[in-house]
Amino acid sequence: MPSANLATPALTPTVAQLAAAYLEAATSVNRANDAAIATWQKSARTLIDATRLAQACASAELAFLRAVQKIPWSGDSGNLARRVLTHDNQRYVSCRSAMESGTWVDFDVDWSQADTANTAGSVAANELRIALGLPPVPQMGR
Repeated sequence: MPSANLATPALTPTVAQLAAAYLEAATSVNRANDAAIATWQKSARTLIDATRLAQACASAELAFLRAVQKIPWSGDSGNLARRVLTHDNQRYVSCRSAMESGTWVDFDVDWSQADTANTAGSVAANELRIALGLPPVPQMGR
């Protein structure tokens, strides 16, 4: 007699469901980064302000990474999502380093690395977006 405790396997999400989940995560990180940049632009642009910008961006990246990791990716979308995560992880690490910078030289090096990772991440994100039927976004967006 079959056990009543057997779990039903989870259904594979549709492309539309994957797209909706990704779009929610991407919209959140884009809004958080836009807010951080707007705050930076209104600031005195001291090193303390710069490290706060990096802290806000690192926080947004970490939330994005966690949200994308929770999406039950399948097929080619899973491979593309891993590429996005790789670049966003690099951006997160660089933002964290910039956040802890004690000099402008250190901040500039770390922030430059974050920008490089962001460019690569934007390319990977657009590949994923197109595969999910979403429109591409300009650099600095997911």
